[in-house]
Amino acid sequence: MKKKRKRATINFFIIVFISGLFINHSFALHQESQEIKKLENLEKQKPSEVIKVPIVEYKAGDLRDPFQKYLKKRISEVKPVEKASLPLPSLTVQGIIWGGDLPQAIINNKVVKKGDTIEGVRIVDINKNGVAIFFEGQQYNLSSPAKVNLQSLGQNPKGGEDE
Repeated sequence: MKKKRKRATINFFIIVFISGLFINHSFALHQESQEIKKLENLEKQKPSEVIKVPIVEYKAGDLRDPFQKYLKKRISEVKPVEKASLPLPSLTVQGIIWGGDLPQAIINNKVVKKGDTIEGVRIVDINKNGVAIFFEGQQYNLSSPAKVNLQSLGQNPKGGEDE
């Protein structure tokens, strides 16, 4: 008996809940349909004020035609300027790291690698003997600081003295 009454109470609340949802949904549908009707009526009405767009006409007047050639001379008439050879900039190799995957050098207190440019000079190669550079169409070799120091002391880089 208690089970039947409990089951009946649960069924009653389920029915009330579901019917509440339907009623709530029907009110929402009714309000939505009223809003749609209002919008349709507004679309049918003529606008109260008319927006006038001014007509703009472009007149170039005395301006230059961008499609007209602006160079009067032919390219063949222009004389090429001779390239003045520039002196090699002063570069001081202060250190070389050449044993790893990315060889680097310290030139004029800056760390550079192969492909870098310093003072208009491109670094071509870095190895144990020095740094190869490219400047004004020519390649130059800058020796490593250790090699320069050994030569200035009168020693052979391999360990013996010069003859």
